[in-house]
Amino acid sequence: MMSLPIPQTKWEKYDCFFIQYDQDSEDYNNYRMSIDKLRDTDRVADFRIRVSELYGIEPDSFLITWVYDNKLITIFHNQQMCKEMTDQSKGVMLLFQIPKELEPKLPPIT
Repeated sequence: MMSLPIPQTKWEKYDCFFIQYDQDSEDYNNYRMSIDKLRDTDRVADFRIRVSELYGIEPDSFLITWVYDNKLITIFHNQQMCKEMTDQSKGVMLLFQIPKELEPKLPPIT
């Protein structure tokens, strides 16, 4: 008889900052966010949906980036796995707001 290991779901928590586009407005405020209840096998598209659920930010209104030493290291796209975001060891995750005037739209998620 052969026994197979049961795969365990690894839940991840992501800490990041939301950088608003309009820095001259009176209500300008960067937000520190904690996004939890995501599996490491979820896609970045699921991360966007979770941000929308927790903070009310439209999923297609921001870029997800990784910054280290004032240099942009990675811009994440929707098909990547969330595990790729946690594999980064140095730096910080920044979510940059896209101006509403550009009318950002996400491509269909397949």
